[in-house]
Amino acid sequence: MIFGSDPDAPSFGTLRKLHGMLPSLAKDLASGKMKGKGGKLAKTRPRKMCRVCCKTFDLAACPDDTPLTPSLCDECEPVLKDGYVAIVSGDKFAFIKHESLTDLGGTVQHVSIPVFEQFQAKFEAAVKERQKDEKGEA
Repeated sequence: MIFGSDPDAPSFGTLRKLHGMLPSLAKDLASGKMKGKGGKLAKTRPRKMCRVCCKTFDLAACPDDTPLTPSLCDECEPVLKDGYVAIVSGDKFAFIKHESLTDLGGTVQHVSIPVFEQFQAKFEAAVKERQKDEKGEA
């Protein structure tokens, strides 16, 4: 068979260019800059986690052991800037705006589970009271 007679075969110029790339390919593989077949690729993972709602965001290709950076997500940040206080307990959270908490406006306050349950009970009682008043007026 004569070289270049097969129309599906690469041309001589293409083979010459590939041959010229081999030294730099071998060097990059040896230095770890480039991964060969079977090399592990970095997975796309979140790099940040919201301090209030625990939502993860800011996806990027990074190693598995990269720690999450606490930050504020696009949904929680404007609420805090509006003067609300974020009350956080584990995976539960609430935004509160009250005249007695004006000095804490825009902050994230971490509380224990019993304290959060007290906030929740008072809020539910206030909502029920308000609903009774609205029904009585109507």
